[in-house]
Amino acid sequence: TDATTFDRRDDVRPTRRRSTDSTRIPSVPRSNVVVVRWLQGLTAGLAAAGVALILSAAIGLARGQCKDEVTRLLCLMSATVAFYYTSNFIFPLLIVVGGLTTLYTKRNDDVALKDTTEKIHKLGVPKLFGAILILTWITIWVVVASIKNTTEYSDGRSTKVLHWFEAFYRTGSIIFGGGQVVLPLLLDDVVQYDRVCTTSGGTLVYDVTDASVCDSYTSVESEDSWITADQFFAGLGVVQAMPGPLFNLSAYIGAVAARRAHVNVLAGIFAAWFGLFGPGVLLIYGVLPFWGGFRKQPVYRRMLPGLNSSAVGLVVAAVFTMGFKIREISPFPNASVCIAFLAFYATHFMKKDAPLVVLASGVLGIIAWATGCS
Repeated sequence: TDATTFDRRDDVRPTRRRSTDSTRIPSVPRSNVVVVRWLQGLTAGLAAAGVALILSAAIGLARGQCKDEVTRLLCLMSATVAFYYTSNFIFPLLIVVGGLTTLYTKRNDDVALKDTTEKIHKLGVPKLFGAILILTWITIWVVVASIKNTTEYSDGRSTKVLHWFEAFYRTGSIIFGGGQVVLPLLLDDVVQYDRVCTTSGGTLVYDVTDASVCDSYTSVESEDSWITADQFFAGLGVVQAMPGPLFNLSAYIGAVAARRAHVNVLAGIFAAWFGLFGPGVLLIYGVLPFWGGFRKQPVYRRMLPGLNSSAVGLVVAAVFTMGFKIREISPFPNASVCIAFLAFYATHFMKKDAPLVVLASGVLGIIAWATGCS
């Protein structure tokens, strides 16, 4: 049968090839393998550091926001549900549930501001312009989502850019609670998988016509995937060593996705970076004219602890989602976990700077490759 097979070898990740029979395909040349494995060692170290830094942030957020039994339980509930079921709209739903919970539990609490002097209403744009900005945010979301749903990613280069912008704009619109929360959603959007037949001999077969030859099925990164999981986690580690917010990961993803799709790199960066940052900018300046009165509302002030603690739970879920994923894709899973332990200790307890921790973790990843850790 004319099938697409993979040859799994210990020294290289699966490589897609066409075959007219069921025989195994030779691996890539040894010189190329050395380069690939060296880079995989570096990537594994960077990814481990990235997750360790997220864990440190999650602990700090939990200590600051989950101060009583109710908020701790909301954090637990949010983390559990978000880990089990990753969805674009489950995240905001969990945050709303958290807010409604503390709105009820704190219904008799005195939440009035101690300082009655209000000056924030003097900042920002006029209220009419603020309302226009909020309407603009909603309009862009609806229009872009409608166009995206009527097109295919493979239709052309401009369509690819549109799909990138829609994914990042959607994520930037529904996320509350910091850059770490977006990571599972971004990973789900930018890395696509194919469900592939696995024979009893370990060969992966595409386009199978006889299901009886399949011993099981496995997920393999699609050729049409925007980026690979390795590229995602390598960028995560590097971005956390750089100045600026974690959202800057979007520019890296946009550049890599554009390079893989043979699209202008600047177009990819623009679509991803402005897509992720745009909603927040529009909403900040749109809401600020109303903020002076809104922040004093008892309903909002009672909901705030629940909103914050549920958002922290999403960060906790991101730690475990990312942690299990980097172990899964690492060429030396146990060594990657050990590197993450060391990186977490260095950044959380020794208070070492993030760039130094990330750099050291990358070096440890290369050492793990060189010494044959497995």
